[in-house]
Amino acid sequence: MLMCYYLNAVALEFQKEPLKLDISSVYGTTDGFYYNEDSTVSNLAETFKNVLESNDVNVKKVSEPTHYVLNYGTKNLPKYLKRLVVGGAFDTFPSGRLNLTAWHNAGSVHSMPMSILLMQTALLRHITNAGSISLVIEAFTPVSNKYRYLEGYFPGWIDIFVPLAFTFLSLSSILSPFHEKTTKAKLLQLMCGVPSAMYWIVNFLWDYSLYFVFCIFLIMVPASFFPSLYFGKNIEAISSLALFFFLYGWASLPLGYIVTILLKRENRGLSIFIGFCILFSVFCFDLLANIAHMLKLGGSRIPFRLGDTIWFLRLFPIYSITRGIQVNFDIAIHNSACDMFTPEDLALCQSSSLSSSSTLLRCCKDICKKKSHLNKNYGDCHETWNHLSLTENRVYMRNGPDALYLGLEGFIFFALLILLESRTAAKFPIILKICFRRMRNYLSRIVLRRGHQALLHENTTVDPQVLQEEVRIENMTASQQGSGGEALIVKELTKNYGNFSSVNHLSFGVNGEEYFGILGVNGAGKTSTFKMLTGEDVPSSGNAFIQRYSLVGNFRKFQSHLGYCPEVDPLIDDLTGREMLVLFGQLRGLRGYDLQNNVIELIQNLGLTNCADELTQFYSEGDKRKLSVAIALVGSPPVILLDEPTARGDLESRRLIWNALTRFRNRTGAAILLATQSIEESEALCNRLAIMVKGRFHCLGSAEQLKSKNGQGYMLTIKFSKKLNAEKVNALKTNMQDSLKNITLTGDYKGMLQYKVVDPSVNVGRLFKFMFDVKTQFELEDFSISSVFLEQIYLECSRA
Repeated sequence: MLMCYYLNAVALEFQKEPLKLDISSVYGTTDGFYYNEDSTVSNLAETFKNVLESNDVNVKKVSEPTHYVLNYGTKNLPKYLKRLVVGGAFDTFPSGRLNLTAWHNAGSVHSMPMSILLMQTALLRHITNAGSISLVIEAFTPVSNKYRYLEGYFPGWIDIFVPLAFTFLSLSSILSPFHEKTTKAKLLQLMCGVPSAMYWIVNFLWDYSLYFVFCIFLIMVPASFFPSLYFGKNIEAISSLALFFFLYGWASLPLGYIVTILLKRENRGLSIFIGFCILFSVFCFDLLANIAHMLKLGGSRIPFRLGDTIWFLRLFPIYSITRGIQVNFDIAIHNSACDMFTPEDLALCQSSSLSSSSTLLRCCKDICKKKSHLNKNYGDCHETWNHLSLTENRVYMRNGPDALYLGLEGFIFFALLILLESRTAAKFPIILKICFRRMRNYLSRIVLRRGHQALLHENTTVDPQVLQEEVRIENMTASQQGSGGEALIVKELTKNYGNFSSVNHLSFGVNGEEYFGILGVNGAGKTSTFKMLTGEDVPSSGNAFIQRYSLVGNFRKFQSHLGYCPEVDPLIDDLTGREMLVLFGQLRGLRGYDLQNNVIELIQNLGLTNCADELTQFYSEGDKRKLSVAIALVGSPPVILLDEPTARGDLESRRLIWNALTRFRNRTGAAILLATQSIEESEALCNRLAIMVKGRFHCLGSAEQLKSKNGQGYMLTIKFSKKLNAEKVNALKTNMQDSLKNITLTGDYKGMLQYKVVDPSVNVGRLFKFMFDVKTQFELEDFSISSVFLEQIYLECSRA
């Protein structure tokens, strides 16, 4: 609209209002004179004087006009140029005829017609004693298209406004998919059984319906500013413009969806999308097109190669729509070139004095063709151009290829979108990495493989329970297909990022009604494991099974048996909590009473009654986590994955979630896999625990088993003055190592040492007596002795 407003303002500059030549309104108060030595015309001279005075002219009678003007200018030249505008001389010829002279200042624009006007007004009043004459000056409109001048303005403004407007128009359609991707709301919908193709088709239908309504108003803008170009005989222009608008939506929306898949971060994705569409279309795309156009006008053969580049640029919808609108307007101007001529103008076609270069002659079809045939140097006659022609109407004047590309790009981008959402496309980067690795030096691969196997062997010997679990899973999967009696089996699951293994050959099983906890610090591999199980990431190797469905072979079926509470809240801001639960319940197949009963039960169990009908964007952090857990439980899937379910929640929210999960497991018999950093949470809920370090299980078993096996002995904490020199600190360490057997330094901090004592011959009393002697000898500030707790085991494993 801004572009059309500007161009319309330019049009008004070329169509100025008529100007009334009134000396008082144009120049204000001025000076004038008159000359009269003949008594027969004294009355006329007096009338002239009165006319000048009525127009704010200071009139003076002079005896010699030439001398008066020269003297006036000599005394004050600036005043002469601005004030002395008109004058008059009245005399008669010897024959008795009037001799009237209208004086005017050539330095004052329009002074000549004004002087003549005043003289004629004086004659009229002298004869009729009344009346007046007015003079109006109006710009002459040439007999040609009134929009022709816009050809120089329009391309530049197209390059600025169209990419800017249509980029933000396309941007509005990818905000929601980006948000659902980052919050994992899209992932949960796919896990509930929604096909990825259906997800994108529904998004497209909704976005395109909004885009269609907007385009209706958008088409009205140029049509209302330039009606003669787009209506009447030129109705094809508005039709082709509408076609371009609708085709751009068809091509750009799936391209925007592809951007949401390829780019992970929302802010970065939006910035790249905006920058690419605006900067490249304005500075690169149209620059190449203009260079090709100029070279082609000069007869160069280089544009053939540039033309190929331009065809390549049409793969980007923003280029096609920018160029399409520009060419559409140019063709509309050309087609309406003869519409400005009236029947009276066309009657001049028969005139022999009509110039061969006249625009009018080009619109006289019969005469133009005859002259063009006789004179080969004569230009082309006017012909109507097709807006959607695939061949050039004139140099660089065709719109058909741009429309064709936009139509084809919609199908291509949709096919690419569905391909990128498939598991095959997700495995493609892994396949490339494998091929690249095979190109490496054979000996280097052997060394890396041996080092890797040695590492596995070292890790598996850390805890026999971990090794026993891996052997159990291997035997189970080798003897039968599927998960057997287990609710979930994970076998050799691995995720590599270059040479770094985020998850390293992980194997374990989860029984029905079992609460299995994975305890680990940030970066241990918990979230990466969940991403592979839910399908957000493709595993580098390994597999997982739920019933008879495998993660690799029956991914969609496997996925549909999972309930998932991700680390971020998968909430849609414009829905209430109740609507979120109803949505995911319906996606899981619940209907009618079953759906209503399930939703009400989850709302009550998780304490969401007071906020169930509020928009989720206004929820507190605790309520968001409770609703995220409820979404994972709706529909009662057989396996539940919980990634930090009580993070960012208060104590009350944590207790509500724990109780709700316990009731759900007892009622449905579901298996629950929990990833957490909370010792309290894992001890309160989990039947079995695994402490994860660097992508592998460091130890495995119940909380009591881990305590009994790894918790033997005591934790000894020694606090000394920070001013104690290094020699005495080293002497203290040496004394501790020499005096006690099976003692391990687990922490060395400024002013503090921490030991783990596992010598079975040392009891608490003996250890206290020994430490009192050490305190006196080394002047310690304090010391403490405690049994080994699960938290200390967790911290010790995390530092391993």
